[in-house]
Amino acid sequence: MNKTSRISAIILASAVSACATIRVPLCPAIAEKSYPSEQVGEVVNRYMAERAASKNVAISPLSSFAAEISGSIFAIEWFDRNYPWMMCAFESRHMLLDRQTFMSCMHHASEWMRVVKSDQPEHLMNRETKYEENCVN
Repeated sequence: MNKTSRISAIILASAVSACATIRVPLCPAIAEKSYPSEQVGEVVNRYMAERAASKNVAISPLSSFAAEISGSIFAIEWFDRNYPWMMCAFESRHMLLDRQTFMSCMHHASEWMRVVKSDQPEHLMNRETKYEENCVN
């Protein structure tokens, strides 16, 4: 292996092993209903927890409404792109208005993520975000 190849391999290994952390919203009202038998008090969605385990990502709840997700840069980028799908997923037999719940959650999820990552995360509970009506029991 020549010197250039060795340096490229080291840079690639560093990038793969580099860690990243992002802050994300949690949706406890939907998270409880994501488990086969409804889990009262659960704040981390089952689908999110399963993907985190398969991608070696740690989910650390900061409160009932937000968490930090840590892992490799590539895993965190994947989570950031696919996060609304996991946060808004639930077992449909637990939801009476499942179509409306899913559509509303997916419609607002990107905004909730933007607010939680901002320097004013308290705005998550503002009426216009629709977070409280979708995610708070």
